[in-house]
Amino acid sequence: MSRCLTSAELSGSKKTVLDNKDVALVKVRQYAGNFQHCSPDLKADKEVVLAAIRTDGTVLRFASDELRNDPEVVEIAFRTVEMQDETAWKHTGSEVKKNRELVLKVVARHGSTLCSVADELKDDPEVVLTALRKAPDALKFASDRLRNDKDTVLAAVKGKGLCLKFASDELRADKDVVLAAVQSRGLALEFADPKFKRDREVLLAAVKRHGHALQFADQAFKGDKAFLLAALTADDPAEADAEENAAKRRRLTNEPANQYRTLAASALEHASFPLRRDRDVVLAAVRLDGTSLKHADVELRRDREIVLAAVDTQGRALEYASQNLCDDLEVVKRAIAKEGSAIQYASEACRSNRDLIFLAMATQPFSARYACGDARLDFDIIWQAVRRTRVRTDLALDQWRFLIAEAEKAGCPHETVDIHDGHLVVNNPFAVAGQPGIIVTLNSITLDPENPDVVNFEASLGLGG
Repeated sequence: MSRCLTSAELSGSKKTVLDNKDVALVKVRQYAGNFQHCSPDLKADKEVVLAAIRTDGTVLRFASDELRNDPEVVEIAFRTVEMQDETAWKHTGSEVKKNRELVLKVVARHGSTLCSVADELKDDPEVVLTALRKAPDALKFASDRLRNDKDTVLAAVKGKGLCLKFASDELRADKDVVLAAVQSRGLALEFADPKFKRDREVLLAAVKRHGHALQFADQAFKGDKAFLLAALTADDPAEADAEENAAKRRRLTNEPANQYRTLAASALEHASFPLRRDRDVVLAAVRLDGTSLKHADVELRRDREIVLAAVDTQGRALEYASQNLCDDLEVVKRAIAKEGSAIQYASEACRSNRDLIFLAMATQPFSARYACGDARLDFDIIWQAVRRTRVRTDLALDQWRFLIAEAEKAGCPHETVDIHDGHLVVNNPFAVAGQPGIIVTLNSITLDPENPDVVNFEASLGLGG
């Protein structure tokens, strides 16, 4: 006959051993961690264990040996939301780790659990390939035999090139395997047999994928202009035309550059010094990644064509341009049209230019923080920054004070405008009204979650009659 549980039973300390099944069931359903405080008998009770692991599969480690070897219990533990890795699997019984059917289900969900399965299953091609499809890094847990199996290793390196480091020495000297690895991740070249660091085909594939792979190449290739230009340019005329069209489109629409082609530009960092002074090489690099300008010779950072090509790709490349080009209106305009925050690298004269600040704010409103001189106290700039960044902003306190003063002129009583945790707030938003000449319009009103008496607002400024 069942009975009602007392409040004392339900609110007892977590450190108290739970030996009452009814209490334990309530407790583990409330918080699975309470299962660790159950008595040995309850840790061997399947109903209690299932109630706990359905909330959090990781508490399986506290169950009895028998239940940690129960396939049904283990499978349910792995279905819980909390099971995002192999944590519970490490605590399962040795017999379960030999259960091929269950292991296939588990590695299909968490490939890294291959580390804890029985040794004979680490040598099972189907089990290992299933794990690799989920987690290519699981190759490191495979048997020596399978780490020397070409099909198995190819499956891993195609998913993640750096897994080449887990392959056998024999396969790290196999060109098919190495090519597949560097085409997936150029930096896999580091783990290839030394002979491939002099192989032009392999090196070209690696550097095209990731320019930093050049650091692992033979020294002769770091000073080979033809090789570096080939790595920085498209393979055929059709691809070259498509790449140039994409570059033009990015200039017009701010579309991001292709990630992998951009990575190729990092090769300039590892090129020989004569090639960093070579105009053709540097121009090819900055057209892929403007910030590679930082690795160019100082003379080329003064080259207007090269700097324009760099900022057209990434506005923040302006940081690496010469001082005179940071004061060049066209260069600065092209940079901030791409990335408004690039205005921070412009000269003081440009950062005092009201039109340039507004142009920067068009793409990144917070760029107003980089204004200086008179622009720093320009009400229109401050107001637009506040409105477009939804009130929160990093403008200096003097700008806030200036905005408050202007809000007062617009008809806001002093006591209704204040600064609260970096927000401009109005305690009585409906009192905000414009006087002839200036109208303040509230676009949205939200209560501060920590202080209901404070109201955050988003507003716009307009002209009245």
